[in-house]
Amino acid sequence: MLPLAMTIHDQIAKRIKDQLKRKRISAERLAFEIGLSPGYLYHLLAGERKAGVETLEKIAKGLGVSVRSLFPAKSKKAKSED
Repeated sequence: MLPLAMTIHDQIAKRIKDQLKRKRISAERLAFEIGLSPGYLYHLLAGERKAGVETLEKIAKGLGVSVRSLFPAKSKKAKSED
């Protein structure tokens, strides 16, 4: 069976999780620091909710990264189609 393609939301969630691990911050701690409920952040990370721009900005700021870094890089094929 072929693996299902990850949605953009799944890819963003993975990048957030990777940053949490890299910075050794729990999702709960990040949630409190940026003013989100821990439950909401857990749902985002599980792919059960979709984050809006303002939420992504809060998460990026809390992690000390750019919003752009939370998005997957374009593939070479996608770049050539622009």
